[in-house]
Amino acid sequence: MQPSDFVCPFSGCRDEGEVEFEAIIAADGRVVSCRILQSSGSDLFDKQTCRVLIGRARFEPARDARGNKVEGSFRSTVKWNVPEVASEPDKPKS
Repeated sequence: MQPSDFVCPFSGCRDEGEVEFEAIIAADGRVVSCRILQSSGSDLFDKQTCRVLIGRARFEPARDARGNKVEGSFRSTVKWNVPEVASEPDKPKS
């Protein structure tokens, strides 16, 4: 995940938060579901964590004892640290 994955839809958003999640990985390596295990306290960060995982993350699938690809899971924590957007400098008057 990267800072550009989060865009605050309104002023006054928190600029950081930590989200613990579990992703369910299909046999093809794609994330098919995501659940929040520990919220950041921000619904925006929590929802965006799962949106990015489901939309973009790819994993090497788990394998059973015979080497067949199977569904698996992945747990981790992501720390959102969104940089403050600098305001545009004043344009010179012509």
